[in-house]
Amino acid sequence: MTYQLAALRFRSVGERSARFTDLTIDLTAPAPDGPVPQDSVIWLRNGGGKSSILSLLYALLLPHANDFMGRAVKRSLTDYVDSGDTSHVVAVWLPGPGSPRPHEPLITGVVHEWTDLRRPAQPSESRDRLLTSFYASHVVPGQLDLVTLPFSDAFGRPLRLTRFLEALREQARPVFQQTGLVITDKQHGWTTALRDRHLDPEIFRTQKQMNHVEGGVEDLFRFAAAKDFIDFLLDLTTQPEAPASVAKRLGDVAALLAAKPAKLSEQDFCIAAATELDTVGAQHQEAEVAAAELTVASAAAAELAAAFASAIVVAETAHENLAKEREAVALARTTASNERSQAGDLQYLYRREAARLRLGDAERAEQEAIKQTAQTSALARAWEVAQQLAVLAEERSALELATQAAAAEESELAPLRADHARHA
Repeated sequence: MTYQLAALRFRSVGERSARFTDLTIDLTAPAPDGPVPQDSVIWLRNGGGKSSILSLLYALLLPHANDFMGRAVKRSLTDYVDSGDTSHVVAVWLPGPGSPRPHEPLITGVVHEWTDLRRPAQPSESRDRLLTSFYASHVVPGQLDLVTLPFSDAFGRPLRLTRFLEALREQARPVFQQTGLVITDKQHGWTTALRDRHLDPEIFRTQKQMNHVEGGVEDLFRFAAAKDFIDFLLDLTTQPEAPASVAKRLGDVAALLAAKPAKLSEQDFCIAAATELDTVGAQHQEAEVAAAELTVASAAAAELAAAFASAIVVAETAHENLAKEREAVALARTTASNERSQAGDLQYLYRREAARLRLGDAERAEQEAIKQTAQTSALARAWEVAQQLAVLAEERSALELATQAAAAEESELAPLRADHARHA
């Protein structure tokens, strides 16, 4: 894409002898499809500002201090910004024929301002105190164009650099997709922004050299030898990096050819090494197969060992349970034996006590019978003696039987008593 310069605007910039308060230069002519850029001549007296216009335009496109057009006559950009100035240089470019965006002009601008708005006593030696910011945007008529740039506030007071950039961003925000506004204070970033918009600053470098001094174009085309003209033509018509690229490719080819013998030796070595490595590879594969089989066997052994360990744990657990059960059975048997012993003792005591009670009952009955016999009246004693004797005989017989029974029981309880004595 090619651009043509359509307009320039200078505001609060220029040396004191040729200062631009607010100057707009229209470089177009009317046409049916809209204004068309024209080849223009600026006719001014000497010292009227022609060189200032060119110097400021080229400083917009080639901002490095060494590229300033007036450097040959010991001028610098610092001579064009005075104390209290917020200086603006704006250029409007129209796309050339065949452009994919023919109806979208491009605005490029720069704003300069001294720190604290004070120009140093030696400005050329204080270049770092001159604040500079660049901006580029596609034109949106009525919203963001050469006329509507926010140079001043609502009261006509100039916006300082920081506030101007803030106002510019705010003005472009609603139509940012159309404007593609970019703002930077870095020279390399500015060059990249221009190239991204197909405006290459290097195109203007030769034009700048022609205008360094009056008659500069004539000096530019004075060549001491044909070789100088060829160098000039190559610099003018080729990209700066193209010769370097060709030289690099030729150097690469030369290095490749020089390295060929060594490469052939390396090739022979690699072929021989590859043959040997095939054998090593086969052995490596066998080793990998063996390693895989070893891994499988190790896994199986680990599983078997785990199964054995689990079985051992189960057996030990069962053994412990059986031991606990055996202890419980022994304890139960001991408890039963003790309880049986206690039952035998109780049985002996209960039977002995029962015999004693029966013997006591018999003796009391005998005493009662004797007492009743003694108390019987003499008159009835003759008739009753026989009966009482019979009763007495029966009681004695019963007593004898009870005594015998007690003796028998005593005989039966003797083993129990002996057993009780042993356990006592």
